Amino acid sequence: MCSARHAGGAARHAAGRRLVCCFLFVLLLLPAAAPSPASAATPAFRADSSPALRQAAQPEGGKALVVYGREWNSRDGRERLIELYRMLRGPYAAVGFVRGGDARPEQLQEADLVVVAGGAEEPFRSGLPLPSGAAGGDTVLLDTTDGLAAAARQLAGWLDASGVSAPTYALLSGISPFLDREELERKAAWLHERGIPYWMELRPLFTGGDSPSLDGYYETLRRMQELGGVALLGPLAGWTPPDEWDSYLSGHEVTGATDTDDAAVLSARSMYAYVSRGVYPAGLAGPPDLLFDPEWSGLAASADLFVEGAGWQGFSRDLDAAQAWMGRYAALAPAAGAEGEAPLPESSARVFAFEAGLPLAAFQAAVEAELGRGTAFADPASVDSRIVWEEQSLVRRDGQTLLNGSPASWTAPEVPEPTAAPPADGGLTTVNRGVQNVLSVLFVVSVLVVGAFTAAFVVGRQINRRKHLR
Repeated sequence: MCSARHAGGAARHAAGRRLVCCFLFVLLLLPAAAPSPASAATPAFRADSSPALRQAAQPEGGKALVVYGREWNSRDGRERLIELYRMLRGPYAAVGFVRGGDARPEQLQEADLVVVAGGAEEPFRSGLPLPSGAAGGDTVLLDTTDGLAAAARQLAGWLDASGVSAPTYALLSGISPFLDREELERKAAWLHERGIPYWMELRPLFTGGDSPSLDGYYETLRRMQELGGVALLGPLAGWTPPDEWDSYLSGHEVTGATDTDDAAVLSARSMYAYVSRGVYPAGLAGPPDLLFDPEWSGLAASADLFVEGAGWQGFSRDLDAAQAWMGRYAALAPAAGAEGEAPLPESSARVFAFEAGLPLAAFQAAVEAELGRGTAFADPASVDSRIVWEEQSLVRRDGQTLLNGSPASWTAPEVPEPTAAPPADGGLTTVNRGVQNVLSVLFVVSVLVVGAFTAAFVVGRQINRRKHLR
């Protein structure tokens, strides 16, 4: 009998040990079963690993040189010189200015076209060593007897005689985070319905480009790209601090909002802000003055596409054709009914600018007015271009966009799963709540084990008592 009681007790102790061991094993498995932290967000943009397409070639066309006389040195004369520049930029990749008497023979020989703009009585015309023979290019003599405007029209007629016809483009100017995004999308959708592709002139972003408040702005621009829009970085004329975006956020003018006024640095910041969010500028936009400003010449050389987003602001200087900016150029079309301005020749690519901030009805009326005049807008996506910044490159070739040599695409970053915030009433955090749960389980199991042993002890005593009673 005694040996049976010892065997039963040993069995109960062995069962209790097995129960405790199983419980400890379960506790060891709990940390391994805990969910892993959320993965980091994917990069904002990427370059596919497909084979790179060939780089965009340099713009076709030679160099033109304008040799001008003293009557072009007035304010009206300089404005007419800019008209000649805008006309020549269609068929020629670079255009330079030099004053009569300062032209060197090698300058004239290197030019594919020499435009002599000056009265016959000026002494520089008689002593000008004009190019001749196979080594020289064409020469055009502009007669200023009837005024400078007549001379400009004479050049337009000479260029039209070539029979070359350049395309016409539409431009949405003044796009910025300040505009109503819903109305901007309605304008883009309306242009898409009418089959009108367009350039988009984007305001540069020097600071705050990664602010979450701009996410909706970038999303609007990406949708506009899908609806036929091609981005341009501009207007360059406003690239001097104070920065307008920080001023808008703070409610007052912020001076010194950028830590530099270096045009190349500011341009690189703006390019990164847009490209990293899936918006791909094809070139630069702004007034033609910037192509003559030596402070901006380095920046202009980083792109081979320039679109006039504004008229001439009053600045120009003499430039050798070899020093002048070389690239593709689209001139701002003269306003309908403008007096005294020579029309652009058919060989000059032109752009009609429509203010993006106009009310929808006024915007549609302006576009309809140009369509009513027989204007047909070409697709700017077919224009080859290349822009570089900080060892990065964005190339458009045959309608495709290449970022650093590979087709560019943008992937939205993964949104991490939201983590439970600590209760506002000072309750337990998620980690502490997990510890509390483990302790609760331990307490319950301990109570069950103690209860089981207590029950076995009570039942054993009752059995022994009955035996003694018998």
